[in-house]
Amino acid sequence: HNPGYFPARLGQTLQGGRYCIVRKLGWGQYSSVWLAKDRNEESFVALKILTREATGAMSPGPNQRSDERTMLEKIGSAQPTHPGLQHTLTYYDSFQFKGPYGTHCCLVTEALGYSLDYIRKLRDEGDRRVPPSIVKRVVKQVLLGLDYIHQCGIVHADI
Repeated sequence: HNPGYFPARLGQTLQGGRYCIVRKLGWGQYSSVWLAKDRNEESFVALKILTREATGAMSPGPNQRSDERTMLEKIGSAQPTHPGLQHTLTYYDSFQFKGPYGTHCCLVTEALGYSLDYIRKLRDEGDRRVPPSIVKRVVKQVLLGLDYIHQCGIVHADI
């Protein structure tokens, strides 16, 4: 257990009881992502809970290294008619809270579907190739989303 991560528990609530953690979706070097029930909206959302260190890196000042929240806000409001907008992550809210190891920033976004890798693994054991028609559709959507975020002045360097 890395003390930089918030030790979330299934059934735990955040933000005054609004978000109830349902299950872990994944994790990375700077955050863990959880499926949560938004009790106000009666819908599911993804909670990206940044590590203590990543939260500190977002703090304004000379040592600021990142501001994912600002990028998500810019993506959501820059060009509402661009066809690539529908292929980007929808950002809802953010908040900070104190955990046992320090302060954490939490980004609230839409909960997405399965990854292409997961879908590929669901296919028959003998042939896990994704049909070209699906690959073409996914690549087109990714390129539209990338074009949109580039129009927003953002470069995604981790695809």
